[in-house]
Amino acid sequence: MNVTGIVIAGGRSSRMGRNKALLPIGGLPLIERLVREMEQITDRLIIISNDEAPYRYLGKEIIPDLYKQAGPLAGIHAGLSASESSWNLITACDMPFVNKAALHRLRLEAETICAIEQELSSSEPTEAVIPRNLDGVLPLLAVYNRSVLPDLDAALREEQLRLIPWTQTLRAAYIPASELCREAGLTEEMLSYNMNRPGDYEKACRIYEELGSR
Repeated sequence: MNVTGIVIAGGRSSRMGRNKALLPIGGLPLIERLVREMEQITDRLIIISNDEAPYRYLGKEIIPDLYKQAGPLAGIHAGLSASESSWNLITACDMPFVNKAALHRLRLEAETICAIEQELSSSEPTEAVIPRNLDGVLPLLAVYNRSVLPDLDAALREEQLRLIPWTQTLRAAYIPASELCREAGLTEEMLSYNMNRPGDYEKACRIYEELGSR
């Protein structure tokens, strides 16, 4: 099945103090590293950002939010609206350790579920595949079916902007984050790690340096 990759690069990075998508990690801007990993296992790749200029050099489609200042739900909505695929692999730009192997395992889970449901002619097909660990779910490292768009649009129009409560309304399949970690050679902390403050970025750089020295 065709899968569109969607990288959400939006957000004001106010706590970071600068555009976190462009912070260098291991010699590459974070978003470029993520795009390189994702483009290997998706059929099309879209970047979601209200500012096209910083990412034009990547040579990818850049789509703005249709709902402004509405948080990550607006990014998911913009990506799914621009996509022509039923299934869409979504990740946020501030997860520095997500790699091709983790993304591929997530795509494979969606493909397997889709094949089984087609074989069984399921009347209530799965709408999302979301990793889960002991701390909760990872809704910004997940696969979503485009069929969720009408309900997502309604939530945004009603200003119901909380991401996890919205995912709880979906017919979601949950995959243990440990399965992605095993494929990707990551710890669960690394898989779910995201950067909001300068200290988060400094810690991510230290981890990369330690990994590179092994």
